Parts: sequence; structure tokens; C-alpha cells
Amino acid sequence: MARRAETSWKRLALSDLLQEVDVRVRDLPEAESRNLEVLSLTKNWGLIPQTERFDKRVATEDISKYKVVRPGWIVYNPYVIWEGAIHGLRRIEPGVVSPVYPTFRRVEDDGGYLDFILRTDKLIEAYNQLSSGAVNRRRSIKKDDFLAIEVEIPPLAEQRAIAHVLRTVQRAKEATEKVIEAAKQLKQSLMKHLFTYGPVPFGEADRVELKETEVGPIPAHWKTASCEVLCDEVSVGVVVRPSSYYVTTGIPAFRSFNVREDRLVPNDLVFFSSESNDGKLSKSKLRTGDVLIVRTGYPGTSCVVPPEYDGANCIDLVFARPQQEKVTSHFLSRYFNSTEGKKRALSHRTGLAQQHLNVGAVKQTPIPVPQISEQQQITASLETLDVKIDAEESRRQSLDQLFQSLLHNLMTGQIRVHDLDLPELKESS
Repeated sequence: MARRAETSWKRLALSDLLQEVDVRVRDLPEAESRNLEVLSLTKNWGLIPQTERFDKRVATEDISKYKVVRPGWIVYNPYVIWEGAIHGLRRIEPGVVSPVYPTFRRVEDDGGYLDFILRTDKLIEAYNQLSSGAVNRRRSIKKDDFLAIEVEIPPLAEQRAIAHVLRTVQRAKEATEKVIEAAKQLKQSLMKHLFTYGPVPFGEADRVELKETEVGPIPAHWKTASCEVLCDEVSVGVVVRPSSYYVTTGIPAFRSFNVREDRLVPNDLVFFSSESNDGKLSKSKLRTGDVLIVRTGYPGTSCVVPPEYDGANCIDLVFARPQQEKVTSHFLSRYFNSTEGKKRALSHRTGLAQQHLNVGAVKQTPIPVPQISEQQQITASLETLDVKIDAEESRRQSLDQLFQSLLHNLMTGQIRVHDLDLPELKESS
């Protein structure tokens, strides 16, 4: 492990740092065992209640053989430890885990230092090399091999300081993730409200006169029309051997994974030549304001073609060209991304392909049609929320990058705790 030379650092086996414990539910007094929650070991979220992971308990009724795990104890899944399935219990309450999971207590109170070092890339690679078996899900690591792994660690006080810093960044990231999730849930609620009642406050919804339509209840003054009626064209991109037209550089051609909800992501683009784009492939040549709709994978997901990609092309995507005096591009895209919009589009699928959306289905999809001013208000409200979500996702990405950098540099001694200045951890505005 490359680091600055530090004579105070020691190279120790995990057996010097961890002590195996094997306490079963059957070993506990009935009063203590009665309320223990069954925990699931996840790669990304650590030890969490089974009811959170699966929305129900999946353990057998008799858990007497299950192992008890207490706060701070470390657990790993021997069959997928090489994927990072090793965590310390962060809850303040004890729980129980599968009897096949080895459980350990720390020899010293390291402040959670081992929680991080045990999940570094270096140790994940060691688990991978030491795991044996014919196929991935049958591969496992022997306990003795795990405990024989050596790590280089600083003095105990520095371990605690490092753990504190990493935990602080981790908690900031988790808090940001909760904000993002809450904002996305709010967005779903807002979309349902806006496409049902129009651009009125939640508290005034009961004042809106509604009527029942093929798209569900909508304001009485709204209309409905099929997507085909609202658009000058609804067609599909290149579907026959698109790769035969690929060139190294040229005109971008978008595929399904370039289309996210209300956003075009220009990653891993492929290109057509100008000659092909203006010739054989001109029927699917895109214009600014065209609405791209995914056919397969996440059918119904849509976004609007921005000005910088006017003249681009698309592959196996439906594109709709709205008549702007009837329906704005962003309103149409937002509706297709709503729960109700996706439902209506997918209800017109034909054939046996359950996750495939064809042009005919998009054409037939009924669309609520408010006045243009209302459409603009609806899209503006959703855009405001999207800006907040984007800002929080950018913060999450920055925190994740910070965490990974600190994890490497602090664990190798390339950066010392007392040298750190972390403005990234200030409260987000």
C-alpha cells in the first residue's frame, strides 16, 4: 500500500483487529430475542431490515439459529464479499442475520475505521482473489483466508479521526440522497396534480370544476386529442441495420439510453455521415422541439430535442413533431413522462411485446390539452423542481467523488486528517 513513510503505521492481519462472535437467537433470554429484527446485508446500504429491502420479511418463521449482531459488529456474506457485501452495523439496536454470515466484534474501538478499510478497492480485490468456486454465486471466501488478509493502519487516534471524516462525508451524501428522493416523490405528486387540476395551488384543487375524459378527470375547460392530431408528424428513427451507417464523426444519432425524463443525455453517441443524414436517413432527421419517445426498455420516457441538436437523427426512437399552436413540446414531453401519460401510451400497445412501444401506440395516445398559457405554467412549475433536483444530484456526485478521494488518500497516508479543509460539507442552500 503506497503511502508516505510513517513509522507509526503498522501492518496487521485482520485477525489482529477482529474477533469472531457467534451468538445465536436461541442463546438469548426470550425477552431479548422477541423484538430482534431480521436484517438483510446489502452491498450499498449495509445492514438494513428485511422489511425495508423486500417490503416484507423473507426469513423463516424459526430464527433460533440466526446470528445476533450488535451495534458496531462487522458482518460479511462469504458468497458475495467480493462484490463489497461486508458492513458494520450502524443501527443503535441489535438485529439478527443469516447463520451463514460470519460476525465479528472489533478488538479496539476504532470509531468505525474498519467499516471503511474493509470496503476499499484493494481489499475487495483481495476478497476476489481468495474466493473460490465454479461460478460466481457459488464462490466463497474461507474465514481463515479472510482473517489472514493484512492491512496497514495508523495509530488508533488517527483511525478514529479518519473514520469521523469519512462518516461525515458519507452522512452528507446520504442526506442529499434523501432530499433527492423526497423531491422526486414531490415531483410525481405535482405532476398528478397539474395534469388533473391544472396550474392551481394544491389547496385550491377543490375549486376546479372537473370532467371525466379518456385521460381521466381534467378541468372542464380543457380538451383532449390524440397525439397524432396534435402533431405534424409522428414517426420512428432508423430501425433497419443502423450500424451500417455509422461513421467516426458526423451527425449525432440518439438511442434509447440518450433519452432520460425531460433530458437528452449526449453520452456514447454514434454518428451518421452528412450524406446519409440528408439522403437515405432524412426521414428521421430531427428538428428543434421534436419530442423523442423511448420504445424499448423504459417505454414512454421522453425528452425534447434542444436547439444545439437541430438536424441530428435517432435510432429506434419514436419522434413526434408538435404543432406548437396546439401543444408545446415541453408539455407533451412532460405528459408522456407522467404516470398517467405512460399508462395511456402503453395501453395502446399491440402484439406480444409487452415492453415495446410502436408508432401507432404513440399516435393513438390521448393527450389533455389546456390553453397554451396553462401548458407553459405547468412546464415552468415542473422545471423549477427539476432545477432543485439537478442541483442536489450534482452535490451528491461531488460528495461521492470527495468520499472516494478521501477514502483512498486517508487510508494510504497520502493525506493526513489535520491537513483537511472540507467546504463541501457545508449545508446546501
